[in-house]
Amino acid sequence: GAMLETDHILLPTEGVGKAAVELMSTLSQAVAESPDDGILCGDSILLEHIMPVANSAHDSIAKSKFRDAFGGLLGVALFMTGNDTWLADNEVYLDWPKFSGIWDSLSQGWNTVLAQSDETLGLSPAAGIPGGYRTRLVQLLSDWVDATNSSLEDFDDHAHMTHGPTRLKLKCAGAIDGTGPKGKKQRTE
Repeated sequence: GAMLETDHILLPTEGVGKAAVELMSTLSQAVAESPDDGILCGDSILLEHIMPVANSAHDSIAKSKFRDAFGGLLGVALFMTGNDTWLADNEVYLDWPKFSGIWDSLSQGWNTVLAQSDETLGLSPAAGIPGGYRTRLVQLLSDWVDATNSSLEDFDDHAHMTHGPTRLKLKCAGAIDGTGPKGKKQRTE
């Protein structure tokens, strides 16, 4: 029908869609409720929301609960897409290993999730578009990575000599075929 003609990603409700939307909503509300329209809330967004999501994603990945990890990571990406003004005003960067660790952790989580098959992640639902939603997801993530990395450039002057600048490093290009690790089709749980 007409709904599937608009730009969309159809996701499994359990573990992915619902979690992503709830997290995006929670983060947007945290910015909206902060004084000065989110200008002063960078620290709490990073430390109380994004870092725990990254840690939780790694816990889920360790238990092979890839959809749970996918939901949280997607919520962060959706929230930050077109909404990262709060990032410019944070003091977490003063602890550079912690600050860069957040972006490394998000990158590692995404790279592991993206290495899973479309079936595992629920990216090719029967009711969805032919070929599934991986290409659209990767396009969305590429836009998010470009915008976020552009914002992270503003912190390059604070990068420690030992650590260097921080960036999101997603292997999106290699993740488009949806066959899972090493090109093998994967069985779902």
